[in-house]
Amino acid sequence: MKKRSFIRNLSIMLFMQFVLLTALFVALIVHMRNSAVTEMETAADNVLAIYRVNLENRIERANNILKNLTLSEETALEMIRSDKESDRYYAKKSIYTAMHAALLQDNAVDLLIVAENSYGGYMESTNGDSSKWALPYETRKAVETFTWELLGSGTRKNSWTIQEIAGEPFLYRAYMRNGHIVAAYISVQNFFSSNTDPAISSLCLALTDSNGYVWKTIGSELKNIPVGQTMQALGSNWKVNQLEIGDSSLYVTSYLNEYGITYTTQTSVLSVILIAIVALGCSAVIIFYTRRQIIKPMKDMTEKLHDMNGVTEGFQIQTSYGSQEFLVLRDTFNRMMRENVDLRLSAYKHHMEMQDSELRCIRLQLRPHFFLNAMTTISSLSMQGQNDSIKRYVEVLSKNIRYMFKSGMHTVPLSEEMQNVQYYYEMQELRYPGSVFYYGEYNKEDENWPIPQMLIHTVVENIYKHAVSVDNLITILVQVNKTEYKGQEMLCISIEDDGEGYPKEILKQFQAGEKPKPSEDGTHLGLWSLWEMLRIMYDRNDLMELKNAEPHGTRTIFYLPKEAINETGKKTSGGDVV
Repeated sequence: MKKRSFIRNLSIMLFMQFVLLTALFVALIVHMRNSAVTEMETAADNVLAIYRVNLENRIERANNILKNLTLSEETALEMIRSDKESDRYYAKKSIYTAMHAALLQDNAVDLLIVAENSYGGYMESTNGDSSKWALPYETRKAVETFTWELLGSGTRKNSWTIQEIAGEPFLYRAYMRNGHIVAAYISVQNFFSSNTDPAISSLCLALTDSNGYVWKTIGSELKNIPVGQTMQALGSNWKVNQLEIGDSSLYVTSYLNEYGITYTTQTSVLSVILIAIVALGCSAVIIFYTRRQIIKPMKDMTEKLHDMNGVTEGFQIQTSYGSQEFLVLRDTFNRMMRENVDLRLSAYKHHMEMQDSELRCIRLQLRPHFFLNAMTTISSLSMQGQNDSIKRYVEVLSKNIRYMFKSGMHTVPLSEEMQNVQYYYEMQELRYPGSVFYYGEYNKEDENWPIPQMLIHTVVENIYKHAVSVDNLITILVQVNKTEYKGQEMLCISIEDDGEGYPKEILKQFQAGEKPKPSEDGTHLGLWSLWEMLRIMYDRNDLMELKNAEPHGTRTIFYLPKEAINETGKKTSGGDVV
């Protein structure tokens, strides 16, 4: 039976592939569009719910500040109207101290005011924790005037209400009793801020009251909505969802523009069609070039290999090919045939062992809880308004991640590893402030000594995982110096802490010279990985010691020769790069 042409078969298959891919792409785009709309709606609802929870939490905290102040200073609030000036003085001092302490403890309120109309007593305390939201003097005076008017009117505002003061909307709540007033003010600009980015380009948010007036918007498409006026109809392409913020008579509303989703999907369809047309034209060119530059040389090389008849010694391919790649392939094949088969098999086995260990090391670095802890720390710092700390945390986190992503079975200078550990410590210090005393020491002359990457970092991270908590102070000491070990000059790295110490079964394995094994629950996987890495890179199993320090704590010691025997990126004895 006569075989068909390879080119013809390839052309038919490419055409069929084009038809099938076109149908698949059309179905995929329709599905993607519907899924995108559904997912965006779900995401918008989730963002709205998150905003509501954050705002309800802010109001609840502000309520607690007002409640605690009125209850704890009930006597002082009555004494500020006393006929005795000394009584009024000490009452005001007590109230101001309580106000200041409340706002230092919780920054939920921007301005806290206590006033009485018998003697004109007036006290205020501002949120001093964040200069970004500090109220200017003119605004505070306008709020003071409004408070006196509110006290004079006798109108009770026991629920949160929005009032425009000096051209700026404020959310306020006031308690009045026996001629005095306790009022809390929150700037709407601060209360409904865009610090928490919705991360959805077609989503806008608005803060409204029970009358439908808009007081603040987030999103470029609503930026022209006048403050203090009702929202106008936006059109049928907007999906609107509204949630009430607790018992404050305030609402947070989301506006999702579905037109942007449809436009993006249409653009994707046109792009896919254009790509398919270009791919078909390129396929014809590839067929012609493949036949001349690949199929013919491949056929020739296949025939030569059949001529070997099982003989490997001394066999060489002499044909001169028209492409550089096949010439390189021919020369490489001839060189490989001259090598000893047993040596090649041994080198291949060793190389595979190194790759397997490297993959385990890489998997060890990419632990999901590391990134989850990082995101949790950033979220916590954000809630505390520590913007400078967040900036520093992101800087050291990015450096630490870049260093981790380059990790593998290779060495780096000692100074580079110590610098990375310092970045890791600075990052963890923001998560466990004041809980760890870290000190690293090494001689300047040893800074270029090559050590396995992530060696010190893995041990320090293991200490943080098992010994560090916010309740206790842990000391971590890293000491590096040259020493003579078993008749050879080596770099001694000692890492010590004053935690609870290593489990007895782990120490038993190391003291017996056995290959350590990770526990069934996955703990101490890092120690096993380090032992395995040192064994492969230096062809020794005596370079790592584990001890328990006195009176308590762990001590990990490494002895490192000047040069690793096996590492990735290093040429082997055969001239190959591992």
